Amino acid sequence: MVFVYLIRYANKVAEINHGSVIAIENDGERLKSTFFSLMACLLGFKQGCRPLLFVNKTQLLGKYGRILLRSTSKDYNEDLFHIAFAIVDNETDENWTWFLVTLGETLHGQDDYDKIITFILDWSKGLVNTVPKVFPSLLHGYYLGHLEANFMKTNPGLRKALKKQWWAVVIKTMCIYTSKEFDDACLNMNMLAERHELSNKWDIYIFPDIHKKVEHIIKKSRFLKVDRSNVERNEVVDDHNSVVSLLIRNCSCRRWEVYGLPYNHACAVIMQTDTNVHYYIDDYFTVE
Repeated sequence: MVFVYLIRYANKVAEINHGSVIAIENDGERLKSTFFSLMACLLGFKQGCRPLLFVNKTQLLGKYGRILLRSTSKDYNEDLFHIAFAIVDNETDENWTWFLVTLGETLHGQDDYDKIITFILDWSKGLVNTVPKVFPSLLHGYYLGHLEANFMKTNPGLRKALKKQWWAVVIKTMCIYTSKEFDDACLNMNMLAERHELSNKWDIYIFPDIHKKVEHIIKKSRFLKVDRSNVERNEVVDDHNSVVSLLIRNCSCRRWEVYGLPYNHACAVIMQTDTNVHYYIDDYFTVE
């Protein structure tokens, strides 16, 4: 009876939401797997999300005890956006392959969507085995969040020990500054504050959450010293000196390339040139 209801639901979705992708597989007697991706979700991903796909799974509790496979992305405001999901009988390499193949055909089969997608996966063995087979041309790397979590889990006392050392370094650094350096920092801070007030008059065309994040980055960058200012090479002095190039939008700390936002070092250089920081934000975060 449940299988009959599912078929009716799938037909109704296809009728009222044209372009949706629905796949149902059974072995003749019982439901094996289902895949749903609504057209609204597909359009939202292609037109309003970064080319990122988070793929993971979770156990469904209840009478049938199935596995939910799902794929989400992030919109330009850094919010999660659902794209597709599947319900399968077990977490196997075969089911993961079926889900990923169907997902790939769904995203690339309807039009000329050809953006390179970055997959961010959980620590599922099935995903580790199947993604390189289904998408062999994609580059594969490790997710830093998982590496950090596993490292801390293996070394449970390390976080507490490091926290004590970090505070010792911070306090030691605070005691080094002389009164003259403090006065110079205040002078630079006042100058940058005036420039910041001027920049507030510019129109905002990035998403609200990203705007807040950028404003926070700008505040942190005010205390950094820029040794040289030109578009080709700028050295920013902090605990680890970094080299910034506004011309190619690159910083040696690599955060600009990874996140698409000019972080502390880059912002310090940009503000020295009296340029709006928003001009250096990746197009993914703008409303245009």
